[in-house]
Amino acid sequence: MIKRFFIVFAVVFLLMPALTARADVVYGNEFLSRHSNKTEPLNCSFYVHGVDGYVSAKKAPNSKAEVYKYENGITIRIAATYKHNGKYWGVTPGGHGPAPVWVPMDQLLTCYSYTDFEIENKDKLYDFTGSFDALRASEEFYVWQWPGSDQDKIHYFTDNSDIKDVHALRAKYAYMDDTGREWVYIIIWQGYGGGLSHFGSAEGWICISDPKNSEIPAFYPAPEPRKWSPENSSENEYPSPLLMVSLAAVVVIGTFILTRIFWKPNKIGRGKQ
Repeated sequence: MIKRFFIVFAVVFLLMPALTARADVVYGNEFLSRHSNKTEPLNCSFYVHGVDGYVSAKKAPNSKAEVYKYENGITIRIAATYKHNGKYWGVTPGGHGPAPVWVPMDQLLTCYSYTDFEIENKDKLYDFTGSFDALRASEEFYVWQWPGSDQDKIHYFTDNSDIKDVHALRAKYAYMDDTGREWVYIIIWQGYGGGLSHFGSAEGWICISDPKNSEIPAFYPAPEPRKWSPENSSENEYPSPLLMVSLAAVVVIGTFILTRIFWKPNKIGRGKQ
């Protein structure tokens, strides 16, 4: 009995990676569930840029019925792509209208984000070993989408935030620009001092060398939005189909080995009955 319990536990343990590895990609869409092994994870934001002023969303790439309209100019997130009859489609994880739904990728434009900055500058990012004293001493500070961004910034007043608490600030990494200004990607755990909110966190880039200066030149502007192509797709955090096949193989082989080792039939007296 103990051996059998151990076998069941071991098999479940081996199955966990295969069962959960794509959990963030499959959201309940019937077409996606049936074709998830043929999708490519993406997890990027895009601007809607339909030829008719909107983009029609479908329950499946091969569907003719429209279930939702995305107006041009809004931003949507695409979790994964699928090539159907030579055309790429993207599936949304939600946030705008019904989810998940499929939209044609050729009617979307790339949206530059802090993750793109991190990928482009991964060799220039380093651990922050400095102090937050200058930030806490400042009456206000700005949170940028990335260092030198030309996008909207968030303005915070120190007295109304949680950064006074020594435990509320965490630095993810830092970056030094060409002028010697140091930038830090911070996470502000909210709720310690009754500041921005009582739950969750706020995060983004700040110029630790000059936190309240909102006039720093946009030395790293976002590139012009462009049509998406699979060749220019950013790196993502989800596993590839090859990895999923490997995980499945590990499960099968591991189960076979454990069964051979522990599940031995009782051969004594088999011929006496």
